[in-house]
Amino acid sequence: MDEANESSSTHALSHSEIEITSRDLNNNDLHKQTPIDENLTLMDEDPIESSTNKGKSPETQTATQTNIPEQIEITVLNDIFKNKSQDLNKVHKGFIPNDSFKPEMTNNEIINLLKTLFLNDANAYKFEINSTSTYKYFTIYFGTHDSLNQYIEKSPNGLQKIKIYELTNTAINTLIERKFEHLDQAVIKIMDIPFNYDTSMLLKHLVTKTGSNIIEHKEIKKSPRKIPNRNRQGRPIFIKPAYKQLIVRFDQQSAFDYFMQENYWSLEIENFVIKITEKSLKKDL
Repeated sequence: MDEANESSSTHALSHSEIEITSRDLNNNDLHKQTPIDENLTLMDEDPIESSTNKGKSPETQTATQTNIPEQIEITVLNDIFKNKSQDLNKVHKGFIPNDSFKPEMTNNEIINLLKTLFLNDANAYKFEINSTSTYKYFTIYFGTHDSLNQYIEKSPNGLQKIKIYELTNTAINTLIERKFEHLDQAVIKIMDIPFNYDTSMLLKHLVTKTGSNIIEHKEIKKSPRKIPNRNRQGRPIFIKPAYKQLIVRFDQQSAFDYFMQENYWSLEIENFVIKITEKSLKKDL
């Protein structure tokens, strides 16, 4: 009986020791667990795609895989409003040479005339005067090119005898060349002008008389003549000549023809008479 109890006691002790040992091992495992390294590189995993063929028969699955829809071609439209905005912002310009109007008309009078003639056409919306070093013209702004062409083909009422051109460098240069083609012949020489006379009044009279503009003029004065005598202060005495001359170049051949063909070889100005002859531009200007 004592041996049995002893064996039983020994067995119970062994079981208790096993439990204690088990708990110690578990505690040691907790303390010896490998720490988390925050610097470990995380690996990206591909997402698992769910199968669209789940629950389908093999025949259906095969048909689904083989019936691939055709690719849809997409046309990309770039700047669909670009051309339209450019057309709206594009300016169409016409012009009328200044010498198309009467010489006595001022710039403001010509601008006002154009505004009145185009009053009922909303496409003609701006009028201005422009000039180069040798050429002056009036510009008309149109909203459409068709409207510009309409007046190029036929000028509006009130401008029947006046031509409207499209404003381009070629058109300007062509008209300038045409204008100056025969200008060497459109030059007159005026003599017997009183020495102290203001020639600006004479030039205005010539413009009114001929209906043409004067684009260049030059006075020719002889030097005063020195005489042997001296004045009371002992200074030399100079005598001015009685007359001077004026070279005038017109912008139209018709002005020259007005004097030459009509035999206007002389012209009375105020209380004196001037003489008019033809003169070469290259020699005196």
